Amino acid sequence: MAFSRELHDFMRDHAKLTESEKPLLVSGTLIALQNAAFTKSFDAYKPEDLQRQWLKVIHEEINKAELPQAKKYNMTQPYSGIAVAPAPPSPHKNKSQNLPNEGGAARDLFLALTLLLEPAAIAQI
Repeated sequence: MAFSRELHDFMRDHAKLTESEKPLLVSGTLIALQNAAFTKSFDAYKPEDLQRQWLKVIHEEINKAELPQAKKYNMTQPYSGIAVAPAPPSPHKNKSQNLPNEGGAARDLFLALTLLLEPAAIAQI
């Protein structure tokens, strides 16, 4: 529960996400983390590329599902607004892990979710 409160506060105060964008960012991140290549490499992307790659991977993962194409399109559309939003400056500096100091709050959220989720947990989602 403590992590969910911190995550909520972080998305509200630092990422400046609306109430409707918060679940999209979390669910989109969980979908993107289903992709093993993305899970291993997302921290190597530049901030401006990360959001585009995030959306690309969401599309790829949803397109793997055996669903009508129209339904797949409708499922991916809400994520597009978040993927094109500019990343706000990050309030966190993480020199201990040799991570860049810039990258925006969206990048910090990706890092937080990845640290929280172990590979075995990701496979069960």
